[in-house]
Amino acid sequence: MTADRRGIILSCATALDRLGHGEMLDGLCSCLVEHDKYKEIICHALSVLSSHSTSNSKIIGIKVGFIGKYYTVETKNYLYKKLRYLGILIFFCIRFYSLIIYYIKLYRSCHEYDTVVDLEYEPIQSMIAQFLSGHGSRLHCFAVVHSFPNPALKGFKSVYKAICLRLIKRHVAKGNMIGVMTQADLELAKAQGISTSKLALVGWGLDPEMDALPAKTFCEAKMPIRYVCPGVLRQGKKIDSVLSFFASLNDEDISLKVAGAPIDVDVADLRNVYERSNSATEISVEAKFFQKSEFDELFVDADIIVLSHDSSFHSMSGPLLQALRNRKPILCFSQNNVSKIVVEADAGLVVNFDDPVTSELVERIKVLRYHRYDLDNQFAYTWRSISRRVVDCITQNKNIAGKMK
Repeated sequence: MTADRRGIILSCATALDRLGHGEMLDGLCSCLVEHDKYKEIICHALSVLSSHSTSNSKIIGIKVGFIGKYYTVETKNYLYKKLRYLGILIFFCIRFYSLIIYYIKLYRSCHEYDTVVDLEYEPIQSMIAQFLSGHGSRLHCFAVVHSFPNPALKGFKSVYKAICLRLIKRHVAKGNMIGVMTQADLELAKAQGISTSKLALVGWGLDPEMDALPAKTFCEAKMPIRYVCPGVLRQGKKIDSVLSFFASLNDEDISLKVAGAPIDVDVADLRNVYERSNSATEISVEAKFFQKSEFDELFVDADIIVLSHDSSFHSMSGPLLQALRNRKPILCFSQNNVSKIVVEADAGLVVNFDDPVTSELVERIKVLRYHRYDLDNQFAYTWRSISRRVVDCITQNKNIAGKMK
């Protein structure tokens, strides 16, 4: 395909990974094509598969040789199961190498374009690839940071995050822009001295056709009340705490299904949590990869969606947006940006694992199935509103750059 500077390059390294951010790529593509400047959209993703096309974009799989072929969920699970934390370190090195090679090939292939939107920006790997390829530094780039580095963070990760923060500031100083996933990260970026003209709120979005859906008609829930905790099963989701909490309810009118692909958790250990409890609560764990249609069905069948994230999670939650899309009540154990959105949307109940399990709390959790809500027309997280903010930020900065020449 002939390069056209009126087109745009979208980079989403995990778009072809079944547990990656392909939905984010598709959601933005479906709305970016509505803008005259971006009728041609070419997408790149790290791939061990062949290239494939969607109706709105051409996804070009960039293959990474050597150890890059081990950059898979299956490898990560195997290493964690066999070596635990050493396995996590080994997989970190595999990922680090794979992304550097991916960025090198990306920058070499798109140097004729003047705009790249990187939906999974990795500052350190990107910087190394720019140096090695000699191309990336000349690109006009809008980079999405999924978890903006917090300088107050302590521990081993703080050094890595401090380097990332310095590189993000360097990226912006060169005339580039960044997108962040939540309002809290937007405020954090401003506090670090990044100009609002270089910032845009991105995040996960609702499908365009869902932008103005009314609240769904309520149907009396059958017993037991069906709670579903969907999404990737990883340590940061605190799934063991969710299981322990529901087991402690000991209520035959409640059922919980935990459903998703395991990443770094031992499913047998999770099942032992509730099997040892002899609880009257009906609990099951379905640990597998769900196709999109199957995943959608989880939300349709649920009475209440259960969300849980560690406090260190600062990005946007896909299952949260899916619950909002289906207007399902949310029982939220997350104490972070996810809980703030649940409160702002009046979408459910926020509970702390440390809260005493009183009869009053149990009743509030059970009557949550009757909760109905609708999203405000100005709800920030729709693909259409997200794409508009991205385009506005890029256009504004191009105009500024043009005036400075």
